[in-house]
Amino acid sequence: MGVIAHELQENYPLLVHGEKDGEDLQCVNYMGLIPILVNEIQNIKKTKLTYTNIDQNTNEFVFDYTKKSTFYINAPPTNNITANFINVPVQNDQIYSLTIIINSLANKVYVNKITVNGNSCKFYIEGGFNNVNVSDSSIVLQKFNFVNNMNGTPDFTLSEILNYN
Repeated sequence: MGVIAHELQENYPLLVHGEKDGEDLQCVNYMGLIPILVNEIQNIKKTKLTYTNIDQNTNEFVFDYTKKSTFYINAPPTNNITANFINVPVQNDQIYSLTIIINSLANKVYVNKITVNGNSCKFYIEGGFNNVNVSDSSIVLQKFNFVNNMNGTPDFTLSEILNYN
């Protein structure tokens, strides 16, 4: 891993020795960078987790598009997930994207049923539902593309599932 020293120096001047375009090359204190990176990763995880809610009445995960376009679910229940996407923009003939990262642990789950802005719409998974295989994955990254029709309502949603061990 590398960083551009003069860019890092703008925000963390104590981690970089030397001057940009100076006679000697700049040097980065990588050991001093580790606690900053760990803190930033922890903040990202906290931010993503706060935007994922479970509707207690319907047992659906609720994802608010206005909050983020990437969400994180840690160790969901053993059943596959029903996702309720809210506040997805509804402009005519537009496509909007959203990604969910699922740390499924041993459960091996993915989103298999959705609603968009409270409405059901056609839902397709690339390769078809019968070809979904998350049995060997501990991390599932599922991308969604919401396609609106001429009336500005959800026409269909296309999903792609990527597996990581």
